[in-house]
Amino acid sequence: MPQYPGMNLYKGKICHSSAWDESFDATGKAIATIGDARLAEGGKARRPLRSESDVDWGRLHTRSKGTSGWPYIYISEEAKEAFKDEETYLCYRKKIEDGFYRTFEGILADSTTSSNLPNKFTKLMKDRLDKVGRADLLPKLTPNFPPHCRRLTPGPGYLESLPKDNVTLIQTPIERFYVDGIVTTDGVQRPVDAVICSTGANTDCILRYLSWQATDVSSESKFGFPYSYLGTGVPGFPNMSFILGPNPAGPTGTLVNSAETQIAYIAKMLRKISLQGIRTMTPSKEAADDFVESVLDPDVTV
Repeated sequence: MPQYPGMNLYKGKICHSSAWDESFDATGKAIATIGDARLAEGGKARRPLRSESDVDWGRLHTRSKGTSGWPYIYISEEAKEAFKDEETYLCYRKKIEDGFYRTFEGILADSTTSSNLPNKFTKLMKDRLDKVGRADLLPKLTPNFPPHCRRLTPGPGYLESLPKDNVTLIQTPIERFYVDGIVTTDGVQRPVDAVICSTGANTDCILRYLSWQATDVSSESKFGFPYSYLGTGVPGFPNMSFILGPNPAGPTGTLVNSAETQIAYIAKMLRKISLQGIRTMTPSKEAADDFVESVLDPDVTV
């Protein structure tokens, strides 16, 4: 939750988007959303107080007819039938993975792909704003940093919601809360019935099952961050394995490769357990301590 003066005085509804109150009815209410968010239809006024961010086009895949919700890649029944042929399925998989791997250059600062990305994102946003007659919003939404420096804003419906009559885009910083709403630094009082904080997560707030020990209630690990063994297990749960856990992969490459590698590793460990009667899949706390200490040692090259 963000911290602003006077939040304790505010009499309206305050909640974080990650802990949504299902009982809350937004119909007809004036609502302020702090951060990147788009409230479902029904709010009387939605005022996103946000900074600039690139809007992602990569999530605008083809939807299956008659479906709603998050978009996904639609695979026809004919394609599924064709996948029974191993060579056809292999070619499809390679095509999908090729698309993932070819995005790698986009995170390299001086690459051709990275240099071209700002113009591509700006054009995408301009085209979508043009369709709703609000190209004038583009300068307010275009960031002054390259794409991928921050996580991209999910695209579906976001830009299209901004020009609506019941939405006001406000980028003036918040000064404080008062009993009936929010006061921005320009002195304007903005009465609202509810405030939705879409302000991300504080990585210092480590869940208990990501801490060093299952009995640790301090919400902090010994090293101040959640960590795991190869991204597949955490201390305190020696026989629980998963993929893409805390710190699951390197800073580059794709999650597809990481996930498949971890699945193969877990499968080998399960087979080892079955054949040799091993009781635990992850190392002891002492062994894990030694490993992390060596990683943090500036004189040690891992």
